[in-house]
Amino acid sequence: FPTWVNDGTKATRAAWWLKAKQLPMLYWQVMLKGHEWLAKPKKLSQ
Repeated sequence: FPTWVNDGTKATRAAWWLKAKQLPMLYWQVMLKGHEWLAKPKKLSQ
C-alpha cells in the first residue's frame, strides 16, 4: 500500500479494525474452509 493509504509505522483505527474485526472472520470463514478468491485450480483433462 502507498504510505498515504496505510502508514505501517503508525497505529490507526482502520488498521485496528481490519486486524480485530475482518481478518479473524476471513480466517475462520474463508481460509479454513478452503475457499480461494485469487486463484482458480486448473481442470484436469480426462
